[in-house]
Amino acid sequence: MISRSRHLVIPRLRPLAFSLATGIVAGSLQAATPAPGGSRPDETVVLTPFTVDARRDVGFVAASALAGGRLATDLKDTPVAYSVLTREFIDALGVSDVTEAAAWTTNASFAKDDGRSTQFGRVGFNDLVTFRGVPSNRANINFFPVHFDYDSYNLERFDFARGPNSILFGTGSVGGSANGLYKEARTDKPIREVATRVGSWEYYRATLDVNQPVTRQFALRANVLWQDNGTWRDREWQKREAGSVHLVFRPWEHTKFVAVGDQGKVRRSYGTTTFGDRLSTWDGVTVYNGPLAAAPAVTTGTQRIGNPPGVSYLFVPGGSVIGGSVVNWAAMGMTATSHQTGSLYGPGRSAVVGGTNPGFLTEALHHRVNVPANLLGAAESTGFRLPGREFSGAIDDTGYLNDYHNVVATLEQQVGRFLFLHASANQSQGLRGSNYATARGLKDGIQIDINRSLPTGAANPYFLQPYLQSTNDFDQVNTRSKQWRGSAALVFDRTRFGDFRLNAEAGREKLINSREKYRYAVSDPTVDARLWASNTLISWRYYYLAEGARPMRGLGSISVIDPVAGTTRTLPTAYTLDTARPTETIHTVQKFDYAQATLNARFFQGRLNLIGAVREDKYSTDSKSLKARMELPANWNGVDVVYRPPAPANYRQLTYVPKAANGTATGARQEATTRPRDGAGVGLAQYASDVFQDDFSPPGVSGRTTTYSYGGVYHLQPWLSAFANYAETWSPPTSNLTITGQVFGPDVSEGWDAGLRVSLLQGRVNLSALRYQGRQTNLTVSTGSNGQNINNIAAANVLNDLSPGGINARGLQDVPRTYNDTVARKTEGYEFEAVANLGRGWRLLANVASANARQGDSLAGTRAWFAQNQALLKQILADAGVSVGADNVAVINAGVTPANSPDSASARDSWNSLTQTLQNTTVGYQKVSRLTEATGNLFTDYTFPEGRLKNLRLGVGLNYRGREVIGFRGADTIRSTANAAAAIDDPAVDAYTPVYRPSYSTTTLLFGYSRRLFHAPVRFDLRIENVLGEDMPLYYNTVQRPPGGDVSNPARVATPDLFSYLTPRNFMFTVSVAF
Repeated sequence: MISRSRHLVIPRLRPLAFSLATGIVAGSLQAATPAPGGSRPDETVVLTPFTVDARRDVGFVAASALAGGRLATDLKDTPVAYSVLTREFIDALGVSDVTEAAAWTTNASFAKDDGRSTQFGRVGFNDLVTFRGVPSNRANINFFPVHFDYDSYNLERFDFARGPNSILFGTGSVGGSANGLYKEARTDKPIREVATRVGSWEYYRATLDVNQPVTRQFALRANVLWQDNGTWRDREWQKREAGSVHLVFRPWEHTKFVAVGDQGKVRRSYGTTTFGDRLSTWDGVTVYNGPLAAAPAVTTGTQRIGNPPGVSYLFVPGGSVIGGSVVNWAAMGMTATSHQTGSLYGPGRSAVVGGTNPGFLTEALHHRVNVPANLLGAAESTGFRLPGREFSGAIDDTGYLNDYHNVVATLEQQVGRFLFLHASANQSQGLRGSNYATARGLKDGIQIDINRSLPTGAANPYFLQPYLQSTNDFDQVNTRSKQWRGSAALVFDRTRFGDFRLNAEAGREKLINSREKYRYAVSDPTVDARLWASNTLISWRYYYLAEGARPMRGLGSISVIDPVAGTTRTLPTAYTLDTARPTETIHTVQKFDYAQATLNARFFQGRLNLIGAVREDKYSTDSKSLKARMELPANWNGVDVVYRPPAPANYRQLTYVPKAANGTATGARQEATTRPRDGAGVGLAQYASDVFQDDFSPPGVSGRTTTYSYGGVYHLQPWLSAFANYAETWSPPTSNLTITGQVFGPDVSEGWDAGLRVSLLQGRVNLSALRYQGRQTNLTVSTGSNGQNINNIAAANVLNDLSPGGINARGLQDVPRTYNDTVARKTEGYEFEAVANLGRGWRLLANVASANARQGDSLAGTRAWFAQNQALLKQILADAGVSVGADNVAVINAGVTPANSPDSASARDSWNSLTQTLQNTTVGYQKVSRLTEATGNLFTDYTFPEGRLKNLRLGVGLNYRGREVIGFRGADTIRSTANAAAAIDDPAVDAYTPVYRPSYSTTTLLFGYSRRLFHAPVRFDLRIENVLGEDMPLYYNTVQRPPGGDVSNPARVATPDLFSYLTPRNFMFTVSVAF
């Protein structure tokens, strides 16, 4: 794993999978094998009700799935919204992983941002794919959740279920889930397949699939993946290596044991597509000859680095005289990093009317909307030019890694004629490391070095050179899970009443998630190690035009030059735990126990198919977090993880009395949420004998919930069916409290689907149309400072009564200071899908969907509490000398001073903040952000079966994404007619008025050809993506800016800001050989 105190480097992938694969290949050359491509005529494949046999899939049409309550059911008899991408589809398009596969399935979209989420460890399907407008659930393989973005190289197919479904996937939401099915070792025939792929931007990929029957009962299979690719942007790269071993063993006629071991690693370094503006307030003239004695004028658009005697360490790799040292740049100059009152913009030095931030700094520099013309003119007068879209801030070293392994074992046993038993177990682990440099610093802004001299006094070779800069921070997240489940199914087919399948299942999951946050700093022995993560941080600065390399690795012991202090020392440097964010270094253990029962029944010779299921879950969550900075041991070494102790039984009842330094009470007894500390984080001495909640880890949460699913399919005609389904799922709560001090229950999702299916040409053509609705309730959200505001009002002294009895004289009960509240979601829409093998060599997949996902009923608990206690709060304010007017704004009465009412100002501000929050709360249902309202996908290919073009394949694909919600206009203003320098709310729009990103589509062309070379089948495939060269920026959020970029206008409108790019036109050429 990643060393806590060293750079993001971990041992190489253990060669287990590769060694086994090599051994299988070698052994296969000596073993007696059946004729290639032939099955043993005496082999009988016995399918249990738990088996999905992908060999029944033909072309793009899948035959069955476990969608019938975890029992194998023909898709035509399944009422669930379920789509399958078969192995033939995967090979036809060259689909490489589950995220890419999701782009072709029904009602799925990719909530891609500018790349920062990748840097923060949010990668792939689990984090970025949405179904029906809301985030997807955990990705599964063989219906066990996994902790990596899995590849297609060792899978039979991708399955996608839409809507809630606890029976199939356990916890989840109203969105959807993905499941991959591992390839299975086969005893009927050997397989030898090798595929190599080359593509644009130095893309290289190779896969190997070897299956070897050993006996009639035992077979082994091995799959290997190697991938090394760049991207269309400078310096970006990815490497992927993986291997899996699969075995099947049938010791007896009705017994089958299957196991798969999968291991891999991913390394990549990507940049963001956006870079922040830290230039547009600079006047292009102000530069500095040395350290600044004081902060410069705001009008210059410059700032002083740091605040001596505090240090601002920089490492500047390159050929300068300080290239091998860490140097303190405190007091040197830099271009301004934020808008301030008095900031001037552009070469015309335009002032902002109204004083409101115009939203230019530190937002995206490229593709800007509503900005003044020539905004960067002053910077450009010094020679600065914006880099092109291919420019990337990626570092040379690994920015993201994922090391994983996954083991699945399954045993199936038939007992007698009617009873089938199934047991399976899974162990999965995923270690993720994410360097935050690109997302936290490098993307924040391009700056220009305005110092003629280096901090050491030497001439600055980088004067007027642009640069990127960031601290060196990373997350290490280790997720481990162990699961098992056991099932017993009774199968009664062709009885006088119908066909019946009853399945009882029980299982357990233990999920452990450990997260550690690190920052790179000078390990200065003269500085308390608990402060290294704040006081001695090192930033890396890259002058991207002057220097070619961008290393970000450990520096070890290095010369540390401090011109301010006049010292040069050789000091160690290392990663240290981020003590400034102690609650983000956390260890969580979740346990789930469940039992469920499913009944599948078929009546009237299979015309009516009914499914019903019930599931009972018991859950518990326990977590512990890093101790507060100054509660760590005084001799702490900077890397040891020291967790807070478990919460005591009276955790929720802990209280304290506010005290002065001499111990005299200054307020009423109140909830002991957070220990009072000084500016350095040291607990105040007068509270040494008090106990506070943040001295401990949060208490555990446990509970149970029951969910249901039922539905049916009725075959109106052999070719026409009607279906409907209702299903539920849930997610466990956190340890946060409601406003009344209660523990939240789980959030619950429910949904239904109903529609029609058409099956033509003996099942070769399958069409479906459905309508869906869903609802998710009890989603918890933070309430910010609401709790503290309420408690501030409750604790206000009565005017002219400063005695303890004058505090909270009305007896209002405190609320939890950091309580949470809830929101709800609703989804609805339509989905149409067509999958067909239209004729000899002609295949088709097409889908179109609409999504309307909304969120509302926000802060229901807060609103109910406020309605009940509003009059009492006003009485407390009045007691303290504060009046609330008809406009609901609190003001301090005449004659009230801090001397006779010391809490009046705090109470006034708390009321105004609380009411402002409630006024801005969207009670009605608002479209969710990043909602793609319509999606469509089409892929069809045709292989000429005969003639001069025999075996030539032509294909075309289309991905359509409708307009996407990227923001709302509730904060929009217009210029006041009464005061041209002021703005008022825009009555034409509100919080329910969306800002949209336009729709777009991309086209893919496929050319293929197959033939035999040297007696081996060889296939050639050429894929060209984005054939039409679509290159629009895909905006995904908004910022408030003046209309037309006119800073003399105080009005502000929601304006598209951050964006991602579509991948430009590119090709991939694949050669596959079977031997």
